Amino acid sequence: MKVVHVIPSLLKGGAERLCIDICNELRTREGIEIKLVVLSKENLYSEFTESIGIMHCPVTFNLSLSRKNEIDISSYSNFIEAYQPNVVHSHLYLAEIISRENTSEKTNYFTHLHDNMPQLLKGTAATFLSKGKITNYFERTRLLKKYAKCNNQFISISKDTSSYFNENLPRNLRNITLLQNAINLSQFSRPKNWIKKNDENIKLISVGSLVNKKNHLFLIDVVESLIKKGLNPQLSILGEGHNRELLETTIEDKKLEKHIHLKGNVNKVEEFLWDADIYVHSASYEPFGLVLLEAMAAGIPCVSIDGGGNRDIIINDENGFIIEKGNTELFTESAVRLYKDEVLRQKIVFNALKYVSNFGIKEYVDKLISIYTREEL
Repeated sequence: MKVVHVIPSLLKGGAERLCIDICNELRTREGIEIKLVVLSKENLYSEFTESIGIMHCPVTFNLSLSRKNEIDISSYSNFIEAYQPNVVHSHLYLAEIISRENTSEKTNYFTHLHDNMPQLLKGTAATFLSKGKITNYFERTRLLKKYAKCNNQFISISKDTSSYFNENLPRNLRNITLLQNAINLSQFSRPKNWIKKNDENIKLISVGSLVNKKNHLFLIDVVESLIKKGLNPQLSILGEGHNRELLETTIEDKKLEKHIHLKGNVNKVEEFLWDADIYVHSASYEPFGLVLLEAMAAGIPCVSIDGGGNRDIIINDENGFIIEKGNTELFTESAVRLYKDEVLRQKIVFNALKYVSNFGIKEYVDKLISIYTREEL
């Protein structure tokens, strides 16, 4: 069976990381040939992609309501025509519109629903009052026709995302299978010989792109609240993005430079997790929360805002804490409890490790292959 995964780029992100882990596991399976098609040459995950057969297929795809469309996907189309895959599995929106432009009856098509794609939101009267929403509606109409033509199948990462697409896809296209994300458990499991630095600081860590939906300004408020409670918090934020300048300015204005550290994109995220006390997750919208699984596997407890999809992961006061949006005080109190109450901390960590053991990439790929082969390929 020939399987092609298609993704726009290999920048730091949960969707990209999951795609790489899937490909690395698929290549070990007998009878499966795997190719990863990337629509640009950006790759911040080079240490994890050395063994994957990567095809770089630069494309142009600009639809216009008023001018001629600019479409050049020949590099992708030529590769697919020559390779003749049994399965095309696409990740993120650009990969959707490119890989569905020209489909084959000999290929099964799978869309990975990593988030609630606004481009597929069904139209309302308000749609036609916004240029951006009109463009989305135009692209949506085109893509839905392509989905219908190739009998497209969808893989959803959470109950929240499944609900969104059941509401927004036409009834004839609601072929959605829930398959929650997974991680390479061995990578994030803390080695027995790892020596954690012990000090009097409460060490917090958060991983995510510096963009609005990750809501890092909330964590600055949490740090201030912890200081008022007499603690010495040290927050490391791993990730990069266009909000860096805003965060730097806010940290400087509040004189928190000694407490909050913007680390940027890093290699070996797991080592930062192993040295932390608590993982703090502030995203106001979270399709699933792959990094929460990583933190659980690393053996550190999680405090997270309720972002929707992460309800699939965190059972409040059992394997972590999930807090309503905007409740800084409760978020802070939960972190303090985990830091000061060793019995509570051990319970949360034990339950989290037991829970995350069900989210290994090997078992995930077993399920994925069964989805691929439901119909004879």
